Amino acid sequence: MPDSLADVLSAEVGFDVCNGLYSMLLAHHGEGFDPGSVPEEHRTVLLVWHTQRVIGNNGFNGFFAADLPGDPDYRHMRAAYEAVDYEPAAAAVRRVLDAFPDGVPPADPRARVQIFGKANHAVHGAFNRDFTKVQGALTTALAKYIRDNAGAYIGVDRPGEARAPVAAPVRSAGKPDPAEVGAQHLPRWAQVAFHARCARQVFPLWEEAWPDAPGDYHDAVEQVIVIAEMSAAEARPAGDLKAAGGHARRVAEAALTPEPGTRSVPAHPTRIGLIAAAAGSVADLITGEDDTGAYGFAKAVVEDADRDDLMEDIQEDFQRIKLLAREGNWNDKTPVPPDVFDPTYKPKKTWWKVW
Repeated sequence: MPDSLADVLSAEVGFDVCNGLYSMLLAHHGEGFDPGSVPEEHRTVLLVWHTQRVIGNNGFNGFFAADLPGDPDYRHMRAAYEAVDYEPAAAAVRRVLDAFPDGVPPADPRARVQIFGKANHAVHGAFNRDFTKVQGALTTALAKYIRDNAGAYIGVDRPGEARAPVAAPVRSAGKPDPAEVGAQHLPRWAQVAFHARCARQVFPLWEEAWPDAPGDYHDAVEQVIVIAEMSAAEARPAGDLKAAGGHARRVAEAALTPEPGTRSVPAHPTRIGLIAAAAGSVADLITGEDDTGAYGFAKAVVEDADRDDLMEDIQEDFQRIKLLAREGNWNDKTPVPPDVFDPTYKPKKTWWKVW
């Protein structure tokens, strides 16, 4: 028999309180609930618990790649984090939303990802990193909010009663794809190798997106990928990763916001920005500046280019390295060279540059 409301509210672990009530609220109101038509106490739990799980799994870049129906301007989401009264989490959300013009993310998912990616790289991945740091304390704060407002949830353990009017469904966290969930559980250098592989897989799409790009832009992005691959192969940081990541960020900025009078502009600026971001994010992963990695950016590149076949290849890469790590009993010190994905891989001889 499912837990009663009393059982959920009396749970000792904050996660059990939040997750238990969230499940009850979804069953009570339905996944198609209208955030503006349910009680504030219900809306706060639904939106905070839902969004923090999605952002925790995919970063804000993955979060903004999909819509949040029923809350197109993210007004209810912002208010929900403020209501929990845990300032670090509310501040992290405010900083991200305020990075958009007038504080409102655009309706187009690609535009959201583009704007967020540029803003996040400008602060060296701090947006994702700051939110990740407060997730544990946010769960504790949300559990306290639930207990403080326990009277507002009476009856929610009886699904279907007082169901709110159904509107556009709030995007469910759903079942994440294997790489989104599993990459973070790989050993350290296997994880780096996988994200470097993601950046490597989408890098060939550069040629179509910016065929007449300055040569040093193309080389700078490729060099970040190679440094990341070398780091994984040697099981230690190789080269000046911070400088390399900085070069990738500057390429992304040049693609997304070209200066007036610039001769060469990308045919697909969003795609170039995402490719550069994918490369730079692996450097950030190795240095510890951001733990998001390249997969979310690579996935957005694939969607932008309409290359489902490439996503299949990336998923096969993940399954391959996952199997090798398990069968080989890899640990966080195990080196992982690029040829685990492609036995014919041969690094270029001309790539190296000392920063």
